[in-house]
Amino acid sequence: HGANVSLQLFGTLRGWSTAPGAETNPGPTITVDQGDHITLDLTSEDGFDHTFWIDYDGDGRVDSGEPLSALFSTSTTFVFDANVAGTFTYYCSIHCGTPCNPTSSLMRGTWVTRGLTVAIATPTAATSWTGGVAHDIVFNLGGTDPPSSLTVWVNFTRNGGTVTGTIAGP
Repeated sequence: HGANVSLQLFGTLRGWSTAPGAETNPGPTITVDQGDHITLDLTSEDGFDHTFWIDYDGDGRVDSGEPLSALFSTSTTFVFDANVAGTFTYYCSIHCGTPCNPTSSLMRGTWVTRGLTVAIATPTAATSWTGGVAHDIVFNLGGTDPPSSLTVWVNFTRNGGTVTGTIAGP
């Protein structure tokens, strides 16, 4: 589960900003965590129609599943969940060109959704264990939550996946 994150974003043909009258192109880098519930209060400061859109696949075109706000010429509220981890470009889909370009489009910025990572050091995929003997499982978790807020459990399979169970932890 993620946090409830509220952001204000102001737009003009000069770019985006988190404060009125301070638009730049590119706009501010916005960083959230994967799973966060985002509420964007969007304001057009120049009276032109705008949208807010995150280009997940980098193709410069609005695709199904990519966050896209309603058209706004004054203000609107756009709500979505940040479910795709990675670094992306956000745009006004109206004023970014065809296709939109992360280095030359009007009204663009960087959107970062940080995700949780798990790196398993031991065992390796080729390791085979026998029962009745203690074995170490070594892994590293990366993310933005404090370690005390993480819950970890490890399951196992044996006999070609026909038998499953939970591994006793520390």
